[in-house]
Amino acid sequence: MDSTRPTFRLSRTPTVLVVIASVGALYLASEVLVPVALAVLLAFTLVPVVRRMERWRVPRVAAVVLVMSMFLAVVGALGWVLHGQAVQLAVDLPGYKSNIAEKLAVLRGGSTRALDKASSTLKELGNEIVRPGDEGPPDEDSAAKQAEPVPVRIVDTTTSPIQSAETLLGPVVARLATAAIVVVFAVFILVQREELRNRIVRLMGRDSMHQTTPALDDAAKRVSRFLLLQLVVNIIAGVTIGAGLMVLGVPGALLWGCLTIVLRFIPFIGTWAAAAFPVLVSLAVSPGWQQPLLVMAWITVVELVCSQVLEPVLFAQGTGLSSMAVLASALFWGWLWGPMGLLLSTPIAVCLAVLGQHFPRLAFLDVLLSDKVALAPESRLYQRLLASDAEEVGVIVEQFRLKKPEMVDVYDGLLIPALRLAEGARSNGELDERQERSVREIVTAIVDDIGPSDQVLHHGAGAVMCVGSRDAMDGAAARMLAQVLSAGGLKVEVVSHETLSGELLEIIARRRPCVVCVSVVPPSGAMQARVMCKRVRARFPELPIVVGMWDGAERPEAAKHALGDAGTEYVVSTLSQALATVAALCAGAAETGRSLDDRRDALAKLRNAAG
Repeated sequence: MDSTRPTFRLSRTPTVLVVIASVGALYLASEVLVPVALAVLLAFTLVPVVRRMERWRVPRVAAVVLVMSMFLAVVGALGWVLHGQAVQLAVDLPGYKSNIAEKLAVLRGGSTRALDKASSTLKELGNEIVRPGDEGPPDEDSAAKQAEPVPVRIVDTTTSPIQSAETLLGPVVARLATAAIVVVFAVFILVQREELRNRIVRLMGRDSMHQTTPALDDAAKRVSRFLLLQLVVNIIAGVTIGAGLMVLGVPGALLWGCLTIVLRFIPFIGTWAAAAFPVLVSLAVSPGWQQPLLVMAWITVVELVCSQVLEPVLFAQGTGLSSMAVLASALFWGWLWGPMGLLLSTPIAVCLAVLGQHFPRLAFLDVLLSDKVALAPESRLYQRLLASDAEEVGVIVEQFRLKKPEMVDVYDGLLIPALRLAEGARSNGELDERQERSVREIVTAIVDDIGPSDQVLHHGAGAVMCVGSRDAMDGAAARMLAQVLSAGGLKVEVVSHETLSGELLEIIARRRPCVVCVSVVPPSGAMQARVMCKRVRARFPELPIVVGMWDGAERPEAAKHALGDAGTEYVVSTLSQALATVAALCAGAAETGRSLDDRRDALAKLRNAAG
């Protein structure tokens, strides 16, 4: 084998070139891809009906033919009726010319005279700029050219009947051909849907079968469910609007109701486009303003009920797309494929989002299109801490507290995870001094706001002493623990994280606490905590020491391993665990008249019960 033979990998192809090539291919092949996409869309819409008929023991081919025949019959009948209404409306509209002129005059109001004056002024200025006497005497060449006679040719403008037929029937035949292609493709998809699915799975490869299979099923269910439910909502909206327009006396009420059913499939703009036609017709045919205002009010009420009541109830699970993704998809596919692109935009976006969920290499599609939260609350909080945005940090905290109002839940679920992210970035050298200071100051302010500092400052024997292991992050966590313990009814004292080990030993000797709690925000600080615990244990062998390794783990075995032989048996990973453990230790320490061994046994039982 020639070792110098070049190899090419798709992963090395610039992403921009791949995107440009893909968009160009979609645009150039639109005449082929759009009918195929419409056929797939139609098949997704009709497949639940076909399956229901198959459950009734109807053969598949017969079920597909019957369902497609009913669909075409309904479309043909509606088309015939709507064509008659459209022709009649076109014939009647010229008779309402006076109504249109009156309303235009009212809308323009006094601005008509100002516009007329401005127009006449511009014309006068133009005449002053180009006056007959300012053009200068004509030269001899121009005069000679003007004197030359202009040749006249007689051109035969008659067209043959075949050319006239092509001009008139060409667009109609093209659209009918496209419709026929869509129907034929949809029939084959419905008849051979399992075979097509298996071929797609085979093309994707056997190794990815575990990803392709659920992706195809998920996409089919989502798109089919979306189309059916959207059709139900559109029919309700169209029938209701059409009935109201008929009662109000708007011409072509059936036409506008059916137009509402079709245009509401187009996201965002379809609803307004469908509403514009009956409003404009009402403005044209009515002599006053009452009917147009009633039409607008009726359409608004119906659309509000559909969008705010029906759609949230029926679309309980939703399409899995964010509103921004639906809008962006509509803009892109509408630009690429025109009106048909608008109709196909939401189903295509659903399929792309499903691919992003099931294929790791396409996970960016899930991030861009899905309605999942882009960032977890702790990540959002950490990001705004880095930006020094204290106002939005407060908003995030308040939103979290609305869901989980308990102080310990806010600290365990939001603030301490954000501190872990900051500590990890700081230990990797990713935070500068300004960002570290911003995190420290804003977190301290929030902790003081949630639980005032005067609730945790107690001195004297029997208090729980909380101290940070290494730096300000550990100190902030120690303050949170102190507030949680204080809210639990314990006396608490906070010692600054800047206190040296020798000073800490002297403070412990003077204050005689019942328990010492050492706070560590991973991933750093374990070594300092181990040294601190060893020194405290060497001087005060009977003093219970609780180490809080705030990694949020259910079982703190890894934290115990990190501490090694630090001389402590009490390691917790959440503030709620710390509260239970410290409360048990304080209750055991309050008992008197027991031997040291009995006290240790009791504390061990309490610790196991708390853990």
